[in-house]
Amino acid sequence: MSLKFPRHWDFHLKKDVSKIVRSQSMMAVDAKGSSPWLQPPNPLERPLKAGWLKKQRSIVKNWQQRYFVLKGQQLYYYKEEEDLKPQGSLQLQGCTIREVASGSDEAGKFIFEIIPGLSADQTRTGPDSFVLMANSQADMEEWVKLLRRVIGSPLGVVFGQQLGDTMMYEQRFGQHQVPILVEKCAEFIRKNGLMEEGVFRLPGQDNLVKKLRDAFDAGERPSFDQDTDVHTVASLLKLYLRELPEPVIPWSQYEGFLLCGQLLTSEEGKGHPQLVKQLAHLPQDNYNLLSYICRFLHEVQQSSDTNKMSVENLATVFGVNLIRPQMEDPVTIMRGTPQIQKVMTTMISDHEKLFPAARDARPPSPPSESSSKKAPVLRSSVGWDAVQRPSMAWKENRSLLQIKDDLEASSSELSDGLALSAEDKEEPQSKENGTTILELSFEEDNLYPEDPELLRKMIAELKQELMAQKNTHEEQIRSLEKENFEVWTKVVRLNKQIEEEKAKSAELESELQNLKRSREVNEENQHHEDLLKSAGQLPTRIEQRTECASQL
Repeated sequence: MSLKFPRHWDFHLKKDVSKIVRSQSMMAVDAKGSSPWLQPPNPLERPLKAGWLKKQRSIVKNWQQRYFVLKGQQLYYYKEEEDLKPQGSLQLQGCTIREVASGSDEAGKFIFEIIPGLSADQTRTGPDSFVLMANSQADMEEWVKLLRRVIGSPLGVVFGQQLGDTMMYEQRFGQHQVPILVEKCAEFIRKNGLMEEGVFRLPGQDNLVKKLRDAFDAGERPSFDQDTDVHTVASLLKLYLRELPEPVIPWSQYEGFLLCGQLLTSEEGKGHPQLVKQLAHLPQDNYNLLSYICRFLHEVQQSSDTNKMSVENLATVFGVNLIRPQMEDPVTIMRGTPQIQKVMTTMISDHEKLFPAARDARPPSPPSESSSKKAPVLRSSVGWDAVQRPSMAWKENRSLLQIKDDLEASSSELSDGLALSAEDKEEPQSKENGTTILELSFEEDNLYPEDPELLRKMIAELKQELMAQKNTHEEQIRSLEKENFEVWTKVVRLNKQIEEEKAKSAELESELQNLKRSREVNEENQHHEDLLKSAGQLPTRIEQRTECASQL
């Protein structure tokens, strides 16, 4: 195949060698080519996302429709969705994702680019960037969110960053119990938005929200002036909570909080202690943030007569951002919505009892041995692969870990108490803290077992209790399945009745049309008969007139 160059082609182009090397890492590599980092797509690996995007060509700046598939840290694209071999692949490691502001000639286009290197200081697309265009704003935001999550956030980024990483980074700005962004948003709304109708319900200005988000992600901690729109600040706060890689309520405790919601609805006396237990097992940073938000929302609802944001409205807005499942399918979300609503309403209304000021006032403590053993959720594993865990195994492991933590806490406090009593010393403050832990774990005030046999007996009783709870939950599941089957049977029966009614309606409609046609035919026949009668009377009249004329 011959290669034709354009007329007046410049063969004396000079390019920086480092730029060429950097560009090669961003070039879409042909699937038939041999690149050391190009990996063929694993057919057994489930994609994090797949869909149609438009890709801008490198030389001729036109757009090509391609089907993109995100697997791991590779972004593959195909000419057709059914193709088995990709046209090319893009290595995402070390790249940065940036949304491109659309100009006057690009109105209505939703463009973003993938930039090499750890810095996104480029103000315009370069020859080494990979420019893509989505079909809608929502589609672009979803792609950008997932790509950033897969790549990983650089130092100082706030949105899409793990809560613990953000808190560790922001310690350089001083001691903070919650992220600085949350503090600034809450303080601004306290001063300017408590009397604003529809705060947290009405949307803010999208362009300003993006600018503030980019400023925080760039390592800045901007303040809001008095002219800033309250709804924009509220939207920024909701966006931060929504884009956390793992929500404030960890996925490992999602089912536990749903169970608390069920108990609070049926038996509030049992649901409240269970909710206290779940809150006690939250990581310190998550507990501090949840406590801060619930106190702040309680202040907002105190002005509900003016801002029209009651506890229930605030629970609806924030519940989906603070408590969400790992696999966000519609069925799971709909199933947990009533329980999440109940839990959020309780945490806002009873925040003084559920979040004592003594706990979240202490500085962050180093991670304990038990917490360090928990496997962290990697940002690159969030998606299909991260959800393939059996629910029953998770429940059993979580229950055993909870029992182990409670027993370790109780035994350590017991040994400290015995040692101090032998030395005739005063009871330290740590023992009081240990008593609080025991109260939260076993719901008893004085439970200091001295005999190992008693501990074994206690473990056996707890196992029996867990088995009883397990049997109860399985019975509830079977009951729900039976109820779902009955509902499905009713739906099938109703659909059948609807089809029968439709058939009857069609028959009646046909009969009605036949009656209309017969009536029209009868009317037409009557008209013809009248015409014939009038035509038959005409000759008689002519004869009579002829006879009269002859007589004259």
